[in-house]
Amino acid sequence: MVEEGRHITASSEFIHRINARNCKLVACFVVVGFVLYHGVIHLTYGASWRLRVRLSALSAFLAGIDTCKWLLSDGRFQGYHVWQPYGCMLHTYTNAESRMCLRYIAYWGGKNHIVFVGDSRIRQLYGAFVQQVQPSPAPQQGHRDLLYEEKDLHLTVRVA
Repeated sequence: MVEEGRHITASSEFIHRINARNCKLVACFVVVGFVLYHGVIHLTYGASWRLRVRLSALSAFLAGIDTCKWLLSDGRFQGYHVWQPYGCMLHTYTNAESRMCLRYIAYWGGKNHIVFVGDSRIRQLYGAFVQQVQPSPAPQQGHRDLLYEEKDLHLTVRVA
């Protein structure tokens, strides 16, 4: 539909063809292109931990990738018998750091409720946690439910 006296330029023809249907087609092609591009990168550089970190658990499951291998195969030894996976930093918290973290949660109005349920091994974890928060905890009494509370941290810890 060309009106008399008007010349059709390439830019006006392009603008004339922009509509919702064509934009959706272009968007679909772009998404498919990115999926294919990332798939090729993943297959080519599968050992790269940066790509693995970005890969969601669902897509890893659907692709049949064993995510536990990443923690065991990609890393380095840090000292003697200490394995450090790439992209994962383990930190040993001091008593002061643990209290500061719990105090931060309590400062914003949060409650720190922690429950340990299990056998004697879980009771040992409870003891270690309480010792982490308070260096000299009360002695444990036999095989019954235990409760530790600290008001300034809004902390309640139970073992059942």
